[in-house]
Amino acid sequence: MPIDEALAAIEQKREAVRIEIRQIDDRLATLSGSWRQELLNMQRALEERRDELAVVTQFARTDYTFVAKGWIPGRSIPNTRRRLEESFRGTVVLAELPATSGEMAEAPISFANPFWARPFEFFARLMGSPRYLETDPIPFMAISFPIFFGLIVADIGYGICILALALFLRIRYAGRDWLRELATIFIISAIPTIVFGFLFGEFFGDLGEQLGWLRPVTFAGVTWNRLEAMIPLLVVSIAIGVVHIFLGLGIGVANAVAQKNRRHLCEKCGMIGVILGIILVLLTTMEIISPSLTFVGIAMLAIGLPLLLWGGGIQGAVEIMGTMGNIMSYARLMAIGMASVMLALVANELAGEVGSVLVGALVAVLLHLMNLVMGMFSPFIQSTRLHLVEFNSKFFKGGGRPYRPFGYHPEG
Repeated sequence: MPIDEALAAIEQKREAVRIEIRQIDDRLATLSGSWRQELLNMQRALEERRDELAVVTQFARTDYTFVAKGWIPGRSIPNTRRRLEESFRGTVVLAELPATSGEMAEAPISFANPFWARPFEFFARLMGSPRYLETDPIPFMAISFPIFFGLIVADIGYGICILALALFLRIRYAGRDWLRELATIFIISAIPTIVFGFLFGEFFGDLGEQLGWLRPVTFAGVTWNRLEAMIPLLVVSIAIGVVHIFLGLGIGVANAVAQKNRRHLCEKCGMIGVILGIILVLLTTMEIISPSLTFVGIAMLAIGLPLLLWGGGIQGAVEIMGTMGNIMSYARLMAIGMASVMLALVANELAGEVGSVLVGALVAVLLHLMNLVMGMFSPFIQSTRLHLVEFNSKFFKGGGRPYRPFGYHPEG
């Protein structure tokens, strides 16, 4: 048929399909109103029955006694024993059984972090739970993540805006656990953002300095204006990377000791020796530290490399360059922050160049708003990467099974 008739026929069919979809949606809405609650109740009842059948193998009984075997967090044992005594008056006894190393390796995970670290359990959804004998990285993230975030953004004005927005989200969506945790992370991270903003003298870029409110702090012979102190900031960022990576390797040593794994212990100790040796040799070659330490660096390389090869094989030797790359990745703490500073300066400069005060203010606000949005998400993503990729890879394997106690769960 002619093209215009074909298009008309297609449009007619599309309209008929849209009408049919609306009719189906109306029927589904009617069915949902009639059956939804009953089906939800059935689903919950079936799930509870499924959970009962799943734990049957953990129960045994005779005509006069029964035994139930399962996991309870150690911190919950006193309260569990007290509640059993109150409810059953001594007819039910709680006994702690010794577990084999194999059983402990498969034990479920129940987080017991202090209150200030609990919001950062949000990241457990991204990286999974640690195994029982692994060190939980969450408390370490709770300390270093806000510092990394604050060092990248480092602006008093942006920090105040992030704090206000995060407080609003936390109050407005208090019923959504993941969003409340995310907002709390931003609230905590906003504090070092404001502190570093004071150190660098930044309030919406150089606006505070232009108005005479702020000046960059001079410390250790350096005026910490980010545009003028790029090299010192790069050195600080790499130094943070060295400390963070060595902390991860040290945790890896602790995990190897807890798991009684000699090869992993030698691999981690060897990696520490090799990386420290390389750093010492580089620093002495660049005449930053005393040349006499060159022999110390060479000795550490001579000791660390055989340990690394015995513990990790060829893959361990290849990982040397990977670890050095991990350390260099921390340069993003300086680089990404510098990009944010430049955009803030451009916003302020454009506001002054535009002839109209109103238009200039509008342009500045829009650019600062864009920079604020990027200043929330880009530093968050980069700080997360530094922890999940660079830091956690030195000790964290994951694959732990979250602890979910047997019982009735009204929320379904």
